[in-house]
Amino acid sequence: MGSMKTCQEITLDIERGKYVKLSIKDKLAVKMHLLICKPCQNFSKDSKIIDDLLKKKFSDLSKFEFSEEEKAAMISKLGK
Repeated sequence: MGSMKTCQEITLDIERGKYVKLSIKDKLAVKMHLLICKPCQNFSKDSKIIDDLLKKKFSDLSKFEFSEEEKAAMISKLGK
């Protein structure tokens, strides 16, 4: 049995999984890690929020800048 993945490896897998199909082993490693690691849970949640906001923002490619209100909303949603 291999050693448990580090937080850095898990966050890379979370991001990589958005673009390529992860192996069953990698998917399981991410799920197990997220059960016990609060910082990685937060990373996963924040990453999804950012992705959703960017998809919404750039669905209309004529707008490339974020307004001050959009910036404030992003910061608020990320809890910073």
